[in-house]
Amino acid sequence: MARACALAVAAGTVGALVASGPQAAQPVPDAQRAAAAAPAEPGDFRVNFRVDGWTRIAKLGSAMRVGSGQFKSVIKQGQEDPGNPGIYPVTGTLTMPPASGYFVVFRFVPVTNTNSFVQVGTASGTANMNDFPTVHADIKLALDLVITDVKQNNVPLNVGANCRSKTPIAVSIKGDLDLSAPKITPQNPNPKPAATIDSEYTIPPLVGCGVTEDLTPLLTGLVSGPKNLLRTELRLECAGCPAT
Repeated sequence: MARACALAVAAGTVGALVASGPQAAQPVPDAQRAAAAAPAEPGDFRVNFRVDGWTRIAKLGSAMRVGSGQFKSVIKQGQEDPGNPGIYPVTGTLTMPPASGYFVVFRFVPVTNTNSFVQVGTASGTANMNDFPTVHADIKLALDLVITDVKQNNVPLNVGANCRSKTPIAVSIKGDLDLSAPKITPQNPNPKPAATIDSEYTIPPLVGCGVTEDLTPLLTGLVSGPKNLLRTELRLECAGCPAT
């Protein structure tokens, strides 16, 4: 039962955002695998956000914090939709630091682990700027999640370096962004969010979990499924940011 407890908690971290990766892949480093940024174009409008939030895993009935990360977006104002004035393509890059998780399962078993979230490809969608400084955004992205360093009562549980979801998990950023919101400053490090966005996502089956024994079926049974909740808070770092 102790092993199942630890795995339940490790699996719970899957909800901290989501992800994918080939079954026989090498360990995913703490680095971004997003596509290379396109060259700057006339009319590009850059907006950067700090990303914070929490997620609730439906099967486990538990929640955990996620972030702080950064989302860099580019609204391509030089590519306005001719049939829909004021609507532009938007691309973006999400960077999330490794996150340490702490859970207590069955009310008495403490488990810790480390989660790495890595963007796959480039986030893309649309930005409706007809009500500027409110921007109606609809952006989709995919992330890899890798679960490592799982410990139960500070005793390592060897899930290996390739414990991850089998297929990409889609994350949606759909809502109104207030670009007149106060920016993050040293004097005000936690201003009112430019947006707070709620969404649902599905956790697919997992793959590659376990070194001396296959722990994948157990983990999949514990966490995979629909109706997991994600609340994302976006705080404004800059609007009209310089190209980097």
